[in-house]
Amino acid sequence: MADPVQLALLTQGIAVWNDWRKKNGGVMPNLSRATLIRAYLCAVNLSKANLCATNLTGANLNIADLTDADLSGANLNNAYLIGANLTGASLSGADLTGADLSEADLSGANLHAAIANRTNFSQAKFFKTTMPDGSIRG
Repeated sequence: MADPVQLALLTQGIAVWNDWRKKNGGVMPNLSRATLIRAYLCAVNLSKANLCATNLTGANLNIADLTDADLSGANLNNAYLIGANLTGASLSGADLTGADLSEADLSGANLHAAIANRTNFSQAKFFKTTMPDGSIRG
Protein backbone atom coordinates (compact mmCIF):
# COMPACT_ATOMS: atom_id res chain seq x y z
CA MET A 1 0.00 0.00 0.00
CA ALA A 2 1.28 3.46 -0.90
CA ASP A 3 2.66 5.66 1.85
CA PRO A 4 -0.03 8.37 2.20
CA VAL A 5 2.49 11.10 3.08
CA GLN A 6 4.63 10.31 0.04
CA LEU A 7 1.58 10.11 -2.22
CA ALA A 8 0.44 13.53 -0.97
CA LEU A 9 3.90 14.96 -1.72
CA LEU A 10 3.79 13.60 -5.26
CA THR A 11 0.37 15.13 -5.89
CA GLN A 12 1.78 18.55 -4.92
CA GLY A 13 3.80 18.53 -8.12
CA ILE A 14 7.05 17.38 -9.63
CA ALA A 15 9.15 20.25 -8.25
CA VAL A 16 7.98 19.55 -4.68
CA TRP A 17 8.55 15.81 -5.11
CA ASN A 18 11.99 16.10 -6.71
CA ASP A 19 13.09 18.57 -4.01
CA TRP A 20 11.91 16.16 -1.31
CA ARG A 21 13.84 13.34 -3.03
CA LYS A 22 17.03 15.43 -3.02
CA LYS A 23 16.66 16.13 0.69
CA ASN A 24 15.71 12.53 1.54
CA GLY A 25 18.04 10.54 -0.71
CA GLY A 26 18.04 7.47 1.52
CA VAL A 27 14.26 7.06 1.46
CA MET A 28 12.88 4.46 -0.94
CA PRO A 29 9.45 5.75 -1.94
CA ASN A 30 6.48 3.42 -1.58
CA LEU A 31 3.76 4.22 -4.08
CA SER A 32 2.62 0.64 -4.52
CA ARG A 33 -1.01 0.14 -5.54
CA ALA A 34 -1.50 3.91 -5.95
CA THR A 35 -3.89 5.21 -8.60
CA LEU A 36 -2.03 7.70 -10.78
CA ILE A 37 -4.16 7.55 -13.93
CA ARG A 38 -3.13 10.22 -16.48
CA ALA A 39 -0.75 11.74 -13.92
CA TYR A 40 1.74 14.28 -15.22
CA LEU A 41 5.07 12.94 -13.94
CA CYS A 42 7.43 14.21 -16.63
CA ALA A 43 11.05 14.32 -15.35
CA VAL A 44 10.03 12.99 -11.93
CA ASN A 45 12.61 11.16 -9.79
CA LEU A 46 11.13 7.76 -8.98
CA SER A 47 14.44 5.92 -8.76
CA LYS A 48 14.28 2.90 -6.45
CA ALA A 49 10.56 3.52 -5.87
CA ASN A 50 8.14 0.71 -5.09
CA LEU A 51 5.48 1.07 -7.79
CA CYS A 52 4.22 -2.53 -7.66
CA ALA A 53 0.67 -2.83 -8.98
CA THR A 54 0.41 0.96 -9.37
CA ASN A 55 -2.12 2.17 -11.94
CA LEU A 56 -0.26 4.54 -14.26
CA THR A 57 -2.68 4.25 -17.19
CA GLY A 58 -2.06 7.13 -19.60
CA ALA A 59 0.50 8.75 -17.27
CA ASN A 60 3.19 11.03 -18.69
CA LEU A 61 6.52 9.71 -17.42
CA ASN A 62 8.60 11.20 -20.23
CA ILE A 63 12.28 11.55 -19.23
CA ALA A 64 11.43 10.26 -15.74
CA ASP A 65 14.12 8.60 -13.64
CA LEU A 66 12.85 5.11 -12.86
CA THR A 67 16.29 3.60 -12.25
CA ASP A 68 15.97 0.41 -10.20
CA ALA A 69 12.25 1.07 -9.64
CA ASP A 70 9.93 -1.88 -9.02
CA LEU A 71 7.03 -1.65 -11.45
CA SER A 72 6.09 -5.33 -11.17
CA GLY A 73 2.46 -5.81 -12.08
CA ALA A 74 1.99 -2.08 -12.75
CA ASN A 75 -0.59 -0.90 -15.27
CA LEU A 76 1.19 1.31 -17.81
CA ASN A 77 -1.49 1.08 -20.51
CA ASN A 78 -0.99 3.93 -23.00
CA ALA A 79 1.59 5.56 -20.71
CA TYR A 80 4.28 7.84 -22.11
CA LEU A 81 7.82 6.90 -21.09
CA ILE A 82 9.69 8.61 -23.93
CA GLY A 83 13.34 8.97 -22.97
CA ALA A 84 12.70 7.55 -19.49
CA ASN A 85 15.56 5.92 -17.60
CA LEU A 86 14.42 2.42 -16.65
CA THR A 87 17.92 1.04 -16.06
CA GLY A 88 17.64 -1.96 -13.75
CA ALA A 89 13.89 -1.52 -13.32
CA SER A 90 11.59 -4.48 -12.78
CA LEU A 91 8.59 -4.48 -15.09
CA SER A 92 7.85 -8.14 -14.56
CA GLY A 93 4.19 -8.80 -15.29
CA ALA A 94 3.53 -5.12 -16.04
CA ASP A 95 0.92 -4.17 -18.64
CA LEU A 96 2.67 -2.02 -21.26
CA THR A 97 -0.12 -2.23 -23.84
CA GLY A 98 0.10 0.81 -26.11
CA ALA A 99 2.85 2.41 -24.02
CA ASP A 100 5.46 4.60 -25.71
CA LEU A 101 8.97 3.67 -24.55
CA SER A 102 10.75 5.19 -27.53
CA GLU A 103 14.27 6.32 -26.66
CA ALA A 104 13.91 4.84 -23.15
CA ASP A 105 16.92 3.20 -21.51
CA LEU A 106 15.94 -0.35 -20.58
CA SER A 107 19.46 -1.59 -19.85
CA GLY A 108 19.32 -4.35 -17.25
CA ALA A 109 15.54 -4.04 -16.95
CA ASN A 110 13.34 -7.09 -16.38
CA LEU A 111 10.27 -7.23 -18.62
CA HIS A 112 9.65 -10.95 -18.10
CA ALA A 113 5.97 -11.81 -18.52
CA ALA A 114 5.12 -8.16 -19.29
CA ILE A 115 2.29 -7.53 -21.74
CA ALA A 116 3.78 -5.50 -24.58
CA ASN A 117 1.05 -5.37 -27.25
CA ARG A 118 1.37 -2.29 -29.48
CA THR A 119 4.23 -1.03 -27.28
CA ASN A 120 6.59 1.39 -29.02
CA PHE A 121 10.23 0.49 -28.31
CA SER A 122 11.68 2.49 -31.23
CA GLN A 123 15.23 3.64 -30.52
CA ALA A 124 15.04 2.23 -26.98
CA LYS A 125 18.33 1.09 -25.48
CA PHE A 126 18.60 -2.58 -24.57
CA PHE A 127 21.60 -4.10 -22.82
CA LYS A 128 21.12 -7.32 -20.90
CA THR A 129 17.38 -6.62 -20.86
CA THR A 130 15.07 -9.52 -20.06
CA MET A 131 12.27 -9.37 -22.62
CA PRO A 132 8.63 -10.47 -22.06
CA ASP A 133 9.34 -13.93 -23.51
CA GLY A 134 12.28 -14.43 -21.15
CA SER A 135 14.97 -13.89 -23.77
CA ILE A 136 17.87 -11.51 -23.13
CA ARG A 137 18.30 -8.63 -25.56
CA GLY A 138 21.40 -6.56 -26.15
